Amino acid sequence: MIGYLIAVIVFGTTIWVGFDAKANKITVTDKPYSGNNGAVAWVLSCLFLWIVCFPLYLSKRSKQLAARTAPAKTPPAGVAKQELADIKQLLDDDLITVEDYEAKKRQLLGL
Repeated sequence: MIGYLIAVIVFGTTIWVGFDAKANKITVTDKPYSGNNGAVAWVLSCLFLWIVCFPLYLSKRSKQLAARTAPAKTPPAGVAKQELADIKQLLDDDLITVEDYEAKKRQLLGL
């Protein structure tokens, strides 16, 4: 009876890993997502070595999802100030439009 319960848990979580890895494009390595580096690899590894691969998948999943939702880092104030001065010079030289200048200014100031 316990063996069947363990088998159901292993197969159920392995199926979830397959769907979740495909939906969220969770890779096994740092290479771009592909069939042999994504859901198929996770499913096969969970089937054959579940006790190691399932916790590894959960860890990898949380890291990759957190990296995707991390806020963009703003440059230090001195760098933003210099970039803003450079963009202003481009505007003064009529190399960019006022709209381009304003968009870049909002980006640099984090507005």
